[in-house]
Amino acid sequence: MVIRYNLLLIPFTIFFFYIVTFASEKEPGYVPPAGFVPDNDTAVKIAEAVAIPIYGKAKIEKEKPLSAELKGDVWTVTGTFHGNMFFGARGGVVIVEISKRDGRIISVIHEK
Repeated sequence: MVIRYNLLLIPFTIFFFYIVTFASEKEPGYVPPAGFVPDNDTAVKIAEAVAIPIYGKAKIEKEKPLSAELKGDVWTVTGTFHGNMFFGARGGVVIVEISKRDGRIISVIHEK
């Protein structure tokens, strides 16, 4: 009886590992040659969409225009500081880093 149970367990185990290994593999999806974030306008729109829920629309609106700079495969989107640094203006700007290839948000910070 124990031998029969073990003989049934072996094919089930092999089948299980086959399903887990091969059925879970996904075919690679399409990635545009220029990446999902091909230009600075797209990077700025993504940064706004991410920053507004975190910091609020009013705060991000005060930091416009946002500018984007590409270094390697990472867009760095930065807000504009409108205060006068010579007269002790305080505050900072939002900085969002976005992967050009897949649109992944790498970091979101707001300087003080």
